[in-house]
Amino acid sequence: MNSIARRTLERAQFFLEQAKTSESGNREAFEHFLEAAIVFGRSVTFHLQKEFNTCTGFKERYAQKQAQMTSDPLFKFFKGKRNYILKEGPVPVQKTITIVVTESIILSDSVEARVKRAKPWYKRSPKIWWEDTKAAIVRPLQRWRHERRLARKRKQHQQPTRSEIQERLHFEEQEWRNRAATDVLQEYLHKLECLVEEAESRFGGAESS
Repeated sequence: MNSIARRTLERAQFFLEQAKTSESGNREAFEHFLEAAIVFGRSVTFHLQKEFNTCTGFKERYAQKQAQMTSDPLFKFFKGKRNYILKEGPVPVQKTITIVVTESIILSDSVEARVKRAKPWYKRSPKIWWEDTKAAIVRPLQRWRHERRLARKRKQHQQPTRSEIQERLHFEEQEWRNRAATDVLQEYLHKLECLVEEAESRFGGAESS
């Protein structure tokens, strides 16, 4: 059983999806769809009250929900936006352009250990003297091999620097400007959907789809 509020919500969700589709290519269409989604979204609570107002227990339950909505910044924001659309005009939307640069970096490190003898070289045994001499000869070769392996690894994994331009359309209010307008509206419609689901579950749909 789909309620009237459910069908109103579906219209809001439809226009939101259309706004997402046109966000990167058609600014004017994006704003039209965004405003339509806001208006239909705001109408959901009106239709909830009209449809279920005569159901036993609805008024008391909705009064509790209404108190929550009144203190919810998201509900307050979109209530104001809907009123602005109907009484003032189009909702101001701003664009933020971000350039993201991606670069591949390979980090490497090596540890070199040296043994410090307590005795001078002329007092060391032939075995220790030979080990120290061999280490002095082999150490530069090991260092050269390490640098060579590192150079090959850099060459194999080297990727060109990439840059990407990201555009975000957002509401001009400070509280919401760091998020895409469609993401903020999506969250709002999700909260409305929770209201509709509870009303349908508790009081049943007045009409079938």
